[in-house]
Amino acid sequence: MRAYIRAFIGRWLSSEVMPAGAWELTNGLSMFIEVLILVLTGLAIQKLSSFIIAKWFLRVKNPTLKIFLSHRILSKALLLIVPIILYAFASSFQPPLGWLTRLITCTVIIILCVLTNAMFHALHDIYGLREVAKSRPIKSYLQIIQVIGLVLSAITFFAVLVGKDPWVIVSGFGAFSAVLLIVFRDPLLGLVAGIQLTANDMIRIDDWIELPNYRSPTSRDTAGGNSRNIVAGFVTEINLITVKIQTFDNTVVSIPAYALVSDVFRNWRGLMRKGFRHIQRVFSIDASTVKPCSPALLTSLARLPELRAFFETRDETVPLDNLTLFQIYALEILKQHPAITTELRLMVRILDLSAGRGIPLEIHASTPHYEFHAYSQLQFELTTRLIAALASFELRLFQEPAGNDLRKLMLETNKELPCD
Repeated sequence: MRAYIRAFIGRWLSSEVMPAGAWELTNGLSMFIEVLILVLTGLAIQKLSSFIIAKWFLRVKNPTLKIFLSHRILSKALLLIVPIILYAFASSFQPPLGWLTRLITCTVIIILCVLTNAMFHALHDIYGLREVAKSRPIKSYLQIIQVIGLVLSAITFFAVLVGKDPWVIVSGFGAFSAVLLIVFRDPLLGLVAGIQLTANDMIRIDDWIELPNYRSPTSRDTAGGNSRNIVAGFVTEINLITVKIQTFDNTVVSIPAYALVSDVFRNWRGLMRKGFRHIQRVFSIDASTVKPCSPALLTSLARLPELRAFFETRDETVPLDNLTLFQIYALEILKQHPAITTELRLMVRILDLSAGRGIPLEIHASTPHYEFHAYSQLQFELTTRLIAALASFELRLFQEPAGNDLRKLMLETNKELPCD
């Protein structure tokens, strides 16, 4: 074929007015046409093979094989057909084309990088089908292997491109080691953190975690019930650099992996493993309304079904105050509610009073309701019921002075001022 192409081009050039350098031009054009024919042949084989694989993909039922095909691993492997064909015939060109060999080698390196990355993604998805993937994620390990592979491929690529030994290029990186440490700071920290998180079983996929030192404009501390804008949600992914958390409103927050090792975070796995979700609410009681119970108030509270058992067995010589009775009432509300479990701790306690903003009364309870709407509805029901009951105990919530309070104070002050 080569002799035929050269003879055809020689006859064509002999009919033209180009006698000088006709042999070199003939040889160059013949090699160009040969390379073009080889490329077109390789592309035809590649397209035909891709068509056959696409038809076969529709009939595949095995989930593992389906994942491999969905990542187009075979299609990416078929990209090697053209370089392999060119490399097989490159040595027969006269004179030898060193630049063509280097170009083919660089192309093969790029294709192998793409193919290897696709295989790692497929391996991660196949591993994700197993139950152990939630407690032992391997994405961070695969990513560090990919980074090392990409660095080695880049070194080999430039070594082949410039015709130098790879070790010569590696030795030149010593001067840039500090720069490389800065560039790869997050991956290195993430690698160490990922190993610690996985080895110590600190977090798993689908764990509900809270990071009190990180703020989100949409996320709320829904597990604990506090109205703080902290990052809280389910862990959806643990990779080399970040941990992805899906909050209650389905937004995704990315946190550096090393932040889970260096900062404090709360994992609710232990509680949820038992089938319960925690409820925590704080009521600030106005301290000026706390007082000993009068006989009339005791008579009124004795009629409440939640306090009837207490009044039947109480020691009448012990004086009672309205806040103590409200604590007993709140505990009975929690015990008798069908959505509150009594297997875990039920508690109503007073927190630190140093803030000077009323008496903080905190309730602790647990519920088997995981679904966000049912969980929020239960919190709403308990909160409104206890707030509504405060008036029966002659208690009030502590509130900062608002506009109506100041206006009422000004009106009362104006009435007391003497008229001129």
